[in-house]
Amino acid sequence: MTFTRRTFMETTCALSAGLVFGSLAHASTKVPEKWDETCSLLIIGTGFAGLGAALESHYLGMKDILVVDKMPSAGGNSIINGGAVAAAGTDMQKAVGIKDNPDLLYKDIMKAGGGLAHPELARHIADSCVESYEWLKKVGVQFKAVTFHGGHSVPRSHAVTNNSGSGFINPMYKKCQEYGIPVQLRTIVDDLVVDDKGAVLGVKVR
Repeated sequence: MTFTRRTFMETTCALSAGLVFGSLAHASTKVPEKWDETCSLLIIGTGFAGLGAALESHYLGMKDILVVDKMPSAGGNSIINGGAVAAAGTDMQKAVGIKDNPDLLYKDIMKAGGGLAHPELARHIADSCVESYEWLKKVGVQFKAVTFHGGHSVPRSHAVTNNSGSGFINPMYKKCQEYGIPVQLRTIVDDLVVDDKGAVLGVKVR
């Protein structure tokens, strides 16, 4: 079976969906005469990035989205993470008197990174963290407390109620179901199908 995109959204959405690979070692330029199935946007993986891309694409008006994952259940490694997200200057912090802001988070990232952190990416993370936190609440993620984690100068790790990544994944997956975004599990991507310039046209799956 093969899937392809009929249209392509903004590059940022495609990148967040995990459609960029370190290499195209498993890519083919042999384009089938007829695709078995097509969709407007194909997302590979049901972790934070994949489900996040599916939901945000829906909010931006994209139709005919398909998410595939090789595993029998959704979530990938994301579902077993520690269950907290760092954000600087949130309502939860203000409620308990924690003074924080994106500039302080940026400084902490750069210091904890030991000079290896990418300044522009660190700046983007710091400046968009509250927006990301509010987005998570909008899709149904429930936070219970602000905790202190290593590398941060103030408490800013927002913990979910069940203390694991499932606290993010389950609401996101439920919201995809609510919006009618199909998630196809047990679907292994074997190859990318690319044109002669390396642009992805579709994938071969089983």
